[in-house]
Amino acid sequence: VNNQTYTQSGIYTDTSINTNGCLHTDSLYLTINNSSSSFLTVIECDSYTWLVNNQTYTQSGIYTDTSINTNGCLHTDSLYLTINSSPKAIFSFEQFNMCELFVRFTNTSENFNTSFWRFGDNEYSNYRNPSHSYNKASEYLVSLVVMNNSGCKDSVKTNINLNKSTVFIPNSFTPDNDGLNDKFIIYSDIIQNYELWIYNRWNERVFYSNDVQKNWDGLYKEKECNEGTYTWKLKYSCGEAIKIRVGSVKLIR
Repeated sequence: VNNQTYTQSGIYTDTSINTNGCLHTDSLYLTINNSSSSFLTVIECDSYTWLVNNQTYTQSGIYTDTSINTNGCLHTDSLYLTINSSPKAIFSFEQFNMCELFVRFTNTSENFNTSFWRFGDNEYSNYRNPSHSYNKASEYLVSLVVMNNSGCKDSVKTNINLNKSTVFIPNSFTPDNDGLNDKFIIYSDIIQNYELWIYNRWNERVFYSNDVQKNWDGLYKEKECNEGTYTWKLKYSCGEAIKIRVGSVKLIR
């Protein structure tokens, strides 16, 4: 009617002269419904699923989705998305010494800054490459959680089986040639660099061997030793460790 553009709701009138030369009034009862918009800023690790459109995004960017609002007008949702990469948790371990329940862990994870370890025995560490001593041979579930500067995390769990070699040293023997317990024999499944000394009560050495297969038969200088208690000293290596043990054995005739 008047070529005017209105952006607000209201009642607008325009007057003119009709064909009869009389006043004519035009009335406009106007309701303006507005378009709407919203925006969301998100920082996420690896991927993000936007509930507005159920789309999953793996790249940073600005994403939009349009719909019709309750007024029947256009509604625009905007997503300002930052995607950060997560680290990759990886580790290895090694029990160097089979005589000790001592394990060295190596963190080979990627894209990380901090580490948190659980060793499976209620102990933990935040060192990058920790070492840990266990109290008994068993299976343990070890977990590693790594995090980077973006706050993204990854974790990995591994079962480790720990074995401990044993050295059995008897406390008596009976060298009577009956075929039973005739020699002082040290039993071990992994002993190396073996040396054994045996002394009598006067601290006189009556036996020496650097061969685990060579055992004391109760003789000294080809003569039978007297019944009694003898002191022994054992030196051996197990993996990287050198062990020295002392004790006594009773010779029974």
